Amino acid sequence: MKNEQIDLYLGKSLTDKQSILEFLYDASNLKGSVTQEVFFTQLEKRESQGSIEIAEGVILPHFELEELSQTKIIIVRPMEGIINWSLKVKKVDVIVALFYKTGQNMNEIKRLMRMLADDSFVEDLKKKDFEELTKILRSKLCE
Repeated sequence: MKNEQIDLYLGKSLTDKQSILEFLYDASNLKGSVTQEVFFTQLEKRESQGSIEIAEGVILPHFELEELSQTKIIIVRPMEGIINWSLKVKKVDVIVALFYKTGQNMNEIKRLMRMLADDSFVEDLKKKDFEELTKILRSKLCE
């Protein structure tokens, strides 16, 4: 995975689900290939299929589309937790958004999933500063 495929935003002043989704769309740089309506629809469709909460306070909104040029990971830690994300998810402290191209090699995504299954990494996502998290992400995910 290349550095430009991973973006990290800590302490963002985002207060609700809608502001997070709009931020993710803007940060994803998908405007040329995916409309905001398609982006939101894909995320809602995935969320309706089952919980996107992967650990307490950590969600993984994601989708797969042919139109994407490459995989994109956006990690956001809002200034304050997002309350009542959905009926199933009450509080969100960290958002790990994943958008990937249909048919792309899944090795990078598998690596990310293994990292997210590690409780110590999840705690790092919640607590470490920008420099420390960047170092961890680059060492484990980037080429």
